Amino acid sequence: MRIILSRSGGNTPLLAPRVAVLSNYLGCELSPEEIISDFRIFYFETAPSDFETNLRTLEGFVPTEQILNQPQTRVLLPRCPLGRQESAVSYFDDNYR
Repeated sequence: MRIILSRSGGNTPLLAPRVAVLSNYLGCELSPEEIISDFRIFYFETAPSDFETNLRTLEGFVPTEQILNQPQTRVLLPRCPLGRQESAVSYFDDNYR
C-alpha cells in the first residue's frame, strides 16, 4: 500500500526529525534513524504546492520518485492564486526534463 500525503506532506518533512528524537527520548523502542526511515515511505503529492523552497526541502527528504506532480489532475481552487500552482509546474518542468 502506498500512502500519499497531499500538499507536499504539510510539515512532515520538517517535523519528522523532531518527532524521531522526541519519540526516542520518551522511550520509543525504535531509534531516531528507524523513525525517520518510516516517515520516508510516504509519497508526497505537490498540487497545489507553493514555493520552490518547499519543493527543495521535499527533495532532500525523499527520493524524487516519491514526489508526485500531476498537473493534469490538479484542481484549481477559486481562492488559490494561479501563480502558486504554476510555480510547482514550472519547478518540475525546469528540474525534471
